[in-house]
Amino acid sequence: MQQLSEGLHFGKYKLLERIATGGMAEIYRARMTAAAGVTKPVVIKKILPGYAGNSAFLSMFVNEARIAAGLSHGNIAQVFDFGEVDGEYFIAMEWVDGRTLSSVMRRAREKGMYTLPQPLALLIAVEMLEGLGYAHTRLDERGRPLHIVHRDVSPQNVLLSYEGQVKLVDFGIARARLAGSAEPVEYDLKGKYTYFAPEQVRGREPDARSDIFAAGIVIYEMLCGRLPFEGKMPDVLRKLALGDFPRPRDLNPGIPTALERILLTALAVEREQRYATAEAFAEALTRHLHTAGPDVSSSARAHFMGYLFEAELVGEGRPVLLPREFLAQMARWTQSPLERRALREMAPPVREPPDDEEERTPIAEFELPPSQAAAPVEGRMERTTLTLPALPGPGAPPEPGVPPLDAAASRTMGMPRAVTLGAPIIVALTATLALLVSNSTGTFSVELSSSPPGAAIRVNGQPQTARTPALLTQLPADAEHLLEVQVPGMVAWSQTVRAERGTTLAVHARLLPKRIQGPAQQPHRAPPPHEVRMPAERMSLSSVVHAFRVPYLSTAQMRLDPSRTYSVRVEGSASLGHANTVEHAGYFLEGDARLAARESFGVLDGEERLVRHASRLHVFLLDANRTDNHGTLMVRVREWDNDGAVTTLRVDARTHAVKLSRVDRFLLRGLEPDTHYDVVLRDTAESARTRGFDGGPVGRVLGLYGAGEGPETVSGLLTLLEVGRPLRLRGATWLQLAFPDDHLADNTGSLVLEVSPVTAPGTSPAPPPGPPAPAPNR
Repeated sequence: MQQLSEGLHFGKYKLLERIATGGMAEIYRARMTAAAGVTKPVVIKKILPGYAGNSAFLSMFVNEARIAAGLSHGNIAQVFDFGEVDGEYFIAMEWVDGRTLSSVMRRAREKGMYTLPQPLALLIAVEMLEGLGYAHTRLDERGRPLHIVHRDVSPQNVLLSYEGQVKLVDFGIARARLAGSAEPVEYDLKGKYTYFAPEQVRGREPDARSDIFAAGIVIYEMLCGRLPFEGKMPDVLRKLALGDFPRPRDLNPGIPTALERILLTALAVEREQRYATAEAFAEALTRHLHTAGPDVSSSARAHFMGYLFEAELVGEGRPVLLPREFLAQMARWTQSPLERRALREMAPPVREPPDDEEERTPIAEFELPPSQAAAPVEGRMERTTLTLPALPGPGAPPEPGVPPLDAAASRTMGMPRAVTLGAPIIVALTATLALLVSNSTGTFSVELSSSPPGAAIRVNGQPQTARTPALLTQLPADAEHLLEVQVPGMVAWSQTVRAERGTTLAVHARLLPKRIQGPAQQPHRAPPPHEVRMPAERMSLSSVVHAFRVPYLSTAQMRLDPSRTYSVRVEGSASLGHANTVEHAGYFLEGDARLAARESFGVLDGEERLVRHASRLHVFLLDANRTDNHGTLMVRVREWDNDGAVTTLRVDARTHAVKLSRVDRFLLRGLEPDTHYDVVLRDTAESARTRGFDGGPVGRVLGLYGAGEGPETVSGLLTLLEVGRPLRLRGATWLQLAFPDDHLADNTGSLVLEVSPVTAPGTSPAPPPGPPAPAPNR
C-alpha cells in the first residue's frame, strides 16, 4: 500500500493511503472532516480517468451509486457520498477495519487449514446472505421493487472486520463496469467468471437467484477448499452451463449430508430449482448450524480473525486475547478425525507472515513467558501477545567475524505440504527454543516462508540446505542480512533484514512467475481433453489437467518420520460391491524436499514397498460408489530403524474410498473386452512433474480399469503405469488415469499414452484382469 505522508486533499476528504488499484478505480483510505472538526474514517473509490468520458458508464455509475447509498444494513458497507471533484468521479463508503474473505481463506491455508471451520464458515455465510436478502427486497418511494442485484458476489467483495462483522461491498458496481466496457463481458470480468451463474453464461439477465448461486460458490469454496468450477475460461463456462462440478462431500466427506443438500440446492443449474430468496437460503443454513454447532457464538468470528492475523494486530499495538474455550473449539475444528482422538488441547498457533496482498514491514513479536504474562481473566483470556521495541533502521555496517548461519530446516519435520496442525506446533516449539538462545547470545531469528513453498534460500550470498518455510537462527543482531529466495521458473526475490537481539521476524516472499513476452511467447494451445474414445493411439496426459488433490479427510493416514525408512504392504481383502474383491490400495506420501515425485504415490499389495523421506502416509481406494462396499484392508508399516517395529493402519472399504471428479482425471472409453491391448507411457520434451522442478519427473500415473459403463457406476481395479513399462490389458472397456497430488500449483509437463490392440493370432491367452505388481519404489 502506498502511504501518503502528508495526505492529499480531495474535496472535503483527505486521502491518507492508497489501498489498491483495479481495472475501474483507485481505492484510498481517507478521512472526512465535518462541522465542528468532527472527523470520520472512510474509503474513497476514485473512478479511473478512462471512464470519465464514457457517458453510458457515468449514467449507470451515478444511478447505481444512488441506489447503493440508499442501502442501510449491518451487513452492507454503507455508501455515504458520491459525486465529482475536479472532473474525477468518486464514491465515499464505510471504512471496514479488517480483511477480505479471500485474504482470510488464504491466511487459513497458510496456517494449515485447507478449509474454514464449518461453524465459522456458516456464520459468515448467514451474514452475507442477510445482506443480500435486504438488498434484493428494497422498494422505492412508491413501494415498487428496485430489483437490486449485486452481480459480483465473490470473496473479494465480502469484508470481515477484526470485530467479526461481515460486510458486502460494491453493490451494483459490476453493472456500471459492464456499461463502460468496450470488450466482451467475459473478458471485462476476467477473474470473476468462476462465480458466474449459469444464466449469465447463457447471456440472460441475472436476478436475485444469480446472487444466490454466486453465494453458494463462495460457501462451497470455504467448506471444500477449492472452487466448484476451475480451469480456463472456456472450460469453466462449459462446466457452469452443464452444472459439472464435484459434489461437496466428494472433496470433504466431513460435510454432513444435510449441509450438502443445502449447497446443491443453491447451486442448481436452473434458477427455478434454487432457493427462491436469500432469506430462505440463510434460514436453511441457520437451522443446520443450530443442530450441528449449537455451542458456537457469533463472537467466534472475531476470535478467528485475531487467531489468523495476530501478527498484524500486535504490530499495530492491539494485543490479541483468545479465550480458552475458543482455542478448544479450534482444536476440534482443525484436526483430522484421527488427530481428534489423540490431541485434546491445541498449542498456541505460530505467528504467520503478513497477508501477501499487501506490502508491509515484517512484524516482530514474542509470547510472554508464564511468569511475565498478565494473569488470565477467569473464563476469558487464554494468552496475550505484545510487540518488541521498534526495529532499528537500515544502514548499520555488518559486524566483523559473523559466525556461521544456522538454518533450521523446518520443512524436514514440519510437513509444509500437509494440511494438519503438526507443522505449526513443531515450528512454534523450534521458534521458542531459538528465541531463548538468541536472547542470551545477541542474535535474532527469521521465520522465512514463501508462496509457493519449497523455495531455495541464500543468506548473505551463502546457499542454505533448508527450503521454505524455514526458521533461520543465530543471525547477529544490529547487522543487515540479505535474504534471497528462488524457485525455478519464477522471479527471484530478495530482502534485507535487520533487528535487535531477541527478535523473531516473520518474512514472507511472494514469488511471481516469469513472463515470456514478444515473439518468444508460446502459441495458445487447447488443453488436453478429459475423455477420449477408442480408436485412439497417442493421447496427452497433463500433470496439470489430469491431477487430483488427495482428499485428506477420505484417506486412512499415518504420521511418519522423514528421517527414517519404512516398508509398507497390504494384508486381507475388501469388497467394492458385488463379487469385486480387491487386495490392493492406492497410496500417497507427503514429505520433505528429498521426496521425489515418482516415489510420492503408487499401489500397495502383498509385497513390501520401500518408503523414505515421507512425513505422512495416505492410503485409499478408488471407487465412485462406496455405498455397497464392505471389508477392511490392513496396512502393515514396518520401521527399519526401530527393531522392525510394525504399526497397523486400517483401510475401510467404505470410509476410505475416493471418487474422482470428471474434471480431475483422464478417461479412455470404448475398449473392446475381447481384445488385448498394450498400454505404454512415453515421456515428452517437457516431462510431467508433480513436486516442482526439484522433485524430478514423475514418470508414472495411477490407473483404474474395468468393464461396464465407466468408473462413475462400476468399480474397477487399481494399477500403476510407468514410463517404458508396457501393460497388457484385457477384459476392460474403460481405463481411468490421474496424478495424485496435494499441491497442484507446482505441476508442469505431460506424458504420452499409447494404446495399441494386439492382433497377432495364436498367442496364448492373457491372464485374467488384475492389478499388475508395481515396481518397488527405489
